[in-house]
Amino acid sequence: MGGIGSGRRWHFDARKTTSNFRSIDVRHWHRDGLLNPGNQFGWNWSLDGAVTASIHVRVEHRVVRLLYKTRGNGEDWREMDYPVTLESTECNFGGSRKWFICPAWGCRRRVAVLHGGAVFACRTCHQIAYPSQNETAPDRGRQYRKDQGLLPSERPDQDKSQRDATDDAGDQPRTLDLPCPHCGGRLIIIESFPRGCQPRAPPPTPTAGA
Repeated sequence: MGGIGSGRRWHFDARKTTSNFRSIDVRHWHRDGLLNPGNQFGWNWSLDGAVTASIHVRVEHRVVRLLYKTRGNGEDWREMDYPVTLESTECNFGGSRKWFICPAWGCRRRVAVLHGGAVFACRTCHQIAYPSQNETAPDRGRQYRKDQGLLPSERPDQDKSQRDATDDAGDQPRTLDLPCPHCGGRLIIIESFPRGCQPRAPPPTPTAGA
């Protein structure tokens, strides 16, 4: 209780997130040398070592064909076989980057990741969010401080009041071990907050003669 995402994530207006969908990433396939025309390979998803889903991929000129079976609740299996266009863009320092063109009707967005449903399509077509988009502002603030090493890791046996006390302790001024690279003095963190957020108490405006 009280952990990351325990707020809006379960609220009635929270959207499904990318973590709820199987996905394919063209960057991984390109990096692993799988996108050469004429190549064929299988792609699996597994849980606890057991395969839970798989697709067959056939690479053609500037296209990959996805072949698999799918069904909804109570429906019969359907054979799926459709092309996904590939595009390349040049990188600033050499090389190229591969993209999928979303195959959903009328979309044509250029994306690196497609998410599976009956058809693999982009995040916008599936109307899904990133997990962080369903988190509350306090959740994001706590995660930011943890990522920056300003909070100790939460323990499963901590209740909400203990986590709040930990957060309050994390907001206390803290002296860093390294000196200032310019003057050699102490570096003190007064408050930490995520990018785009405002400090809880803005520093006082200097007065004349101060």
